[in-house]
Amino acid sequence: MKMILFDEVLKDAAQVQSAYRDICRCRDDLLGFLDRNGWFGQAPEGSGREMAVSDYESMRGPIRLWLSAYQRTPREKLSVLLDTYSGQLPETCRRYRKFVAREGISDEPSGWKILDFILSACGRELSGYSAEELDCLMEKTSEMLPVRSTKLFAKFAAEVSGDSSCRYDIHPRRQAEIRKEAYPVREFSVMAYCVFNEASWEANGLVTKALDSARYADLWLFAALHFLGALRQTDITRLPVPSLPYPPDTVEGMLRSGSYRDADARGVSEELLLRLKYLPMYPSKTERYQGVPELKFFIPESLKAAMGLIITIKLLHHKENEPLVRPVQDIVSIRRFFGTQFIEALGERRFQTRRANKSYLQGIELVTADGPGRPKGYMLAALARSHKGGIGALPEITDIYLKDAAFSGYRPEFILREMFERGIFGFIPALLLERYAGDGYRRLDVPRQTELIRCIGLDAGQLEEAALLVERSLEASREIVASIPEGRLGDALQMAASGAAASRQPETLCLRTAVGMPCCDSLRGGCIGCGYEIFTKAAFHLLMKEYTAITELKNRASGPERERLKNILSRGIIPAVGQMLESLPMLYPGADMETMTGMLERRLKDTDDSRCADA
Repeated sequence: MKMILFDEVLKDAAQVQSAYRDICRCRDDLLGFLDRNGWFGQAPEGSGREMAVSDYESMRGPIRLWLSAYQRTPREKLSVLLDTYSGQLPETCRRYRKFVAREGISDEPSGWKILDFILSACGRELSGYSAEELDCLMEKTSEMLPVRSTKLFAKFAAEVSGDSSCRYDIHPRRQAEIRKEAYPVREFSVMAYCVFNEASWEANGLVTKALDSARYADLWLFAALHFLGALRQTDITRLPVPSLPYPPDTVEGMLRSGSYRDADARGVSEELLLRLKYLPMYPSKTERYQGVPELKFFIPESLKAAMGLIITIKLLHHKENEPLVRPVQDIVSIRRFFGTQFIEALGERRFQTRRANKSYLQGIELVTADGPGRPKGYMLAALARSHKGGIGALPEITDIYLKDAAFSGYRPEFILREMFERGIFGFIPALLLERYAGDGYRRLDVPRQTELIRCIGLDAGQLEEAALLVERSLEASREIVASIPEGRLGDALQMAASGAAASRQPETLCLRTAVGMPCCDSLRGGCIGCGYEIFTKAAFHLLMKEYTAITELKNRASGPERERLKNILSRGIIPAVGQMLESLPMLYPGADMETMTGMLERRLKDTDDSRCADA
């Protein structure tokens, strides 16, 4: 049964006489506490005051304890912890009470923080821990506590264990543990290399490790997500769960044998993005405020196969009603999974979401140009990879800009790469590039129109008409592009490539916006069919969805209505689909069209199945 979070917390606060109040600051503190603890395995739903959890009872104990200690003095917090856990760990609490009195730390934050760590990390009396188990505790303590608290815990552990020879060296590096600045670009790039590069996967056996361990699968996906958006941990655990392309046993066998196809992996990435598109998420911490934009999350085209494989492995471990991924940040897991290169990039510290998010956002600024159409944050991940989808090298930062004096700005290769990552298609960008780069760059033709249109399943007469419409679309695009002043071609391309040429529909961009011109039809509700629209892969999804729906309506209609729907298909949707399929090899020679043609075939099959069912 779902329960409203803040309502239940207020009830508990009144019962324990907490200083917690129903105000923004207190609610933010509560959300921060839940965020740090991974929401105790819960996945929050809803937003603002209506935020709900499915099993509040499992969280009630920790929340009541937090409420009891909220805004109390260090001595009061220590007393709350000792009173609460004296029944569960009587010996440890009794000896710790004497220890803090002897050390004089009852009124210091370290007094309650050390005990808080012991109670959260120990499932039994500390005196029953072996030397090896104490070593593991010490490693965790050094990650989570300041250096002085770590030294005090080492002293207490030696005292409780009764081993006077037990000594730990606390290195000065712990003093710099709590760092909040962004990871430097080189270190962040090394982390990206470890996460996405197939050579790194092979060297460290990542696929096998992740298949064998749910914790490692969580770690891999959790780390990868930090290169695709600046998401809080609370929001990472709320991401939608895509589906596997085949039964789990089949997928696992394919992954272990190395036969899992890139097309299948990309399909998993596409489904995640599609779920986010049609059911947008808002930041859990700020969604209660007005005007907060939806979460921004983007997978570049060249990372979709790698990211899809990482998600696929996690899905094999996923259980119903669980979040897609759980945060894993500890040094031990990272070293054992990714190897020493990743740990060295972290500075021998645990992985921090806040620092990674700062690096991601500063990466956006780093690759920003002074002119219009600034490259977006996806370029941070897109540029740090090979053309096959991994991170093939760690590029010098000057290579990001790829300047060329011959064009007084961006080289065509750079613009093409931007457009490829954003999934931009259509005759207009192809023709813009032809004019921008000159005659020696690429000549466009349409020798494959008939072949591409044929797969839509038209008869000979319809096929000829559709091919003619596509050719007319190309000619219309030529006229439109020819009207653009020569000096504005580069700006128009960069505005389109960076996604800054907004249109009336999120699935398209606008050439007129790209060159600073107003809409030619202010009363028009949509952009597809206008002539100035620039298609994206999202438009392909939309058009194929509309193709299926309109075909079903056409098959059931008759008379003028059937003719009207037929005209929408033949003069609107089919030429647009043909244009996108035709422009893909024009813009990106050698690019894999399997994902788009597979999408096309699935929609056509759905349409055929529906037609047969109606018959």
